Amino acid sequence: MGLMDSLKQLLTGEVEAARELKDDLESSWSADLDRKEADLRATPSEKIESLQDRIDQNSSFFGELRARMAETGPIPQIDGDTPPDARRR
Repeated sequence: MGLMDSLKQLLTGEVEAARELKDDLESSWSADLDRKEADLRATPSEKIESLQDRIDQNSSFFGELRARMAETGPIPQIDGDTPPDARRR
């Protein structure tokens, strides 16, 4: 396999990766646009329901975070509870 064949194979792989990234971005942006358009068409009661759903999602996220922190204990760098042997010398 010559140098040109290796270079062509490398560039072909990069082009395929770039196409996949472009497709992923397009689908993500399209979904975001659809969501924003739906928000614009929503009635006030639908907007309130949507906001309540977001609040519930955030509450569950923070609940999981609190539970995880309760399991692992305080974070030494933030709480100042760094054990003496873990401090820089």
